[in-house]
Amino acid sequence: MTFRWTISGLKMIQGDGTTTLLSYGEITVYAIIIGICIGLIIGLIVSYISKKRNAGIIRILIALKADSEESALTVGELEENGTRIAQRFLKTASPLRKYVMCSNSSTAEKEVSSGFVRALCRIFSREVPKRTDFKEAKFFLPDSKRVPAEVRFDEGKMTAATVIISILLIIGLGIGAMYLVPKLIDMAQSVFGAK
Repeated sequence: MTFRWTISGLKMIQGDGTTTLLSYGEITVYAIIIGICIGLIIGLIVSYISKKRNAGIIRILIALKADSEESALTVGELEENGTRIAQRFLKTASPLRKYVMCSNSSTAEKEVSSGFVRALCRIFSREVPKRTDFKEAKFFLPDSKRVPAEVRFDEGKMTAATVIISILLIIGLGIGAMYLVPKLIDMAQSVFGAK
């Protein structure tokens, strides 16, 4: 099968010599459907990786009994125990920080020093965001937030098999939409008399 661009659209030439002409409108519909499918697949994969990493940090904090300020762990200690890139998931604005507390937040969390960010915060009457200094910060999971954290970052809900099946469903629905949407557009045009 080969493709050739023409004035009226994209011509598909199949091995037996038959040709099919795709108008530019159909190509646009296909591009939109493919873009939506790719976006959904990327979002699903990123969500899966994020959930796995967050669950790993929660598991390590529970296993090492880091449930109070006295037993808090540094990022280095977390990374030694099998959670790589813990620093990325323990940033001040991350979802994990709703559950994991910083024991020395008064010294470890400093305001962002960017003049641009400070100016935007003044313009929009917002609080200047804080950035965590991971050299000083120590993290723990209080008992009161342990169960909600385990429920939110439970890995049982999203397994690798679930992700693969979801990706296959997205691809299947995308292929179905690529067949159905142009037909629906043609039907709507014939009903409303558009040429």
